[in-house]
Amino acid sequence: MWKVTYVGETNPTDFFNKPEDAYSGDMSFHFFSDSSDMEFSIEQEFTGLEAGTYYLTAYSQGGAVNAGSTFELYAIVNGEELTDDFMLTTYIDWKDPVIPEIKVTDGTLTIGIRVKTNVASWGTIDDFGLYKISE
Repeated sequence: MWKVTYVGETNPTDFFNKPEDAYSGDMSFHFFSDSSDMEFSIEQEFTGLEAGTYYLTAYSQGGAVNAGSTFELYAIVNGEELTDDFMLTTYIDWKDPVIPEIKVTDGTLTIGIRVKTNVASWGTIDDFGLYKISE
C-alpha cells in the first residue's frame, strides 16, 4: 500500500513495531542511517475517490536533524503538487503538517512525505489522515 523510494544503495527506512515511538497504535514508519545522509519518500496513490475537497495530515517526530534538512508533506492532484514543509526537533515533539484543501476531480490522488536529512538523524512518521470535507 505504501511505496518507499530512496536515493543510495541502502534503504534507511523500515516499519517499527515500537508503541512508544508511534503516534498511535504499535507501528510507525521509521528512518535512521549511521553511514550516510538520507533522501527518501513514502507515498500512496488513491484511485476511485469521490470528487470533492479533501484534508490531508500526518504526524512525525525525531531528532539530531541539521538546519539543512527538509521534510515535506505532499499531495499530487490533477497534475498539481501541494505541499506543507515541517521540521523535526526532538523525541515525541510531534509535528502535524496539513494540506487543508485538496480538490479531487478525476478520482486520483497521490499523498506522501519527502525527506532529505543528515546522517545520524532519526525519526518516525505515523497516522496519515485523508478526510473528505466537502463535495
